[in-house]
Amino acid sequence: MSLLANILIIIALLAVFATLIMGFMAMLDRTPEGRIRSNKMMRYRVYAQGVAIVVFFIAVLMKKNGG
Repeated sequence: MSLLANILIIIALLAVFATLIMGFMAMLDRTPEGRIRSNKMMRYRVYAQGVAIVVFFIAVLMKKNGG
């Protein structure tokens, strides 16, 4: 179970990193469409960070309880 928790944490962190990079790339586009896309990607990053925190919290609980 610990391996599964570690894999889920890595996936969650990679999702956060990917959305962060895509948001930065969208920021380089100075058009109104680029701004909208950038805001959308940064919103997705916040969602991904929330999921990553929940996954991390569950993994810590699993490891604490011996799972």
